[in-house]
Amino acid sequence: MEYATAALSILKFLFDLSVADVGEPRWVEGKGEVAITRELSEAEACARSENRAKLNALRKLGGERISSDTLMHCTDDDCPLSRFTWAAFDGLIKDIKDKVVTVEKTGPLQVCYTVLQAYVDVGKGEPDPDFDLTVRIPRKVFQHQDVMTVTLNTTQPMYVSVFNWNPYAVDDQQIEMIFPNRLDSSHRIDGAVTIPNNGKYSIRVSYPDTKGDASEFLHVVATRRPIRFLPLYSVYEFHTKLLEIPRQDRRYIRKPYRIVK
Repeated sequence: MEYATAALSILKFLFDLSVADVGEPRWVEGKGEVAITRELSEAEACARSENRAKLNALRKLGGERISSDTLMHCTDDDCPLSRFTWAAFDGLIKDIKDKVVTVEKTGPLQVCYTVLQAYVDVGKGEPDPDFDLTVRIPRKVFQHQDVMTVTLNTTQPMYVSVFNWNPYAVDDQQIEMIFPNRLDSSHRIDGAVTIPNNGKYSIRVSYPDTKGDASEFLHVVATRRPIRFLPLYSVYEFHTKLLEIPRQDRRYIRKPYRIVK
């Protein structure tokens, strides 16, 4: 029996951008600020400030929604890098210009401020509410080598692909497709189905190369017509691929869980 390994992400927050007016990429102003503290150097504060400015630019093209079942996965008091990374799955910043970074004293603290112009692409079209699916996994906490199943239920026939995100892998191999695969190649789903749907393989959770518990995610992409995905992507390549698919012809869902020792 062969196993598809599910070793995914340690990031904490999950965002969906519901864009009311999308079309061609455009320049959007973003602003961010982070205080410099004993625990946070000026360089680190300014790096976070820039990421907050980028996230601010992405938000301006639509509303922000945090998935309630991912809130428990944020263990830090401040998660701007995670927020920016997740928001980027629904929008891509292709360029930055006119960036201004200043450090000013605000009350008792020094604060790093960033203002920039971001060239943002959120894809074309509007989501089709009739083109939808649900994704269920059996639980939210797994141990190493536990078996995972993925249960799908669709509103209409669609082609479904399931990916892992492993941030510990090399850059161009972080996102791996686990379904369809050579032992289960039919990914046209119509109604309810559980993956794997045959006895030829299992999906097993594998503990990643990290310390402590790991927060991880499944990425499920459903499309109106069959799309050929590569077996491996970098995060940027995966972002770009999703944005090539019109929003009315795709549905994108992420499911969080944890792996404990």
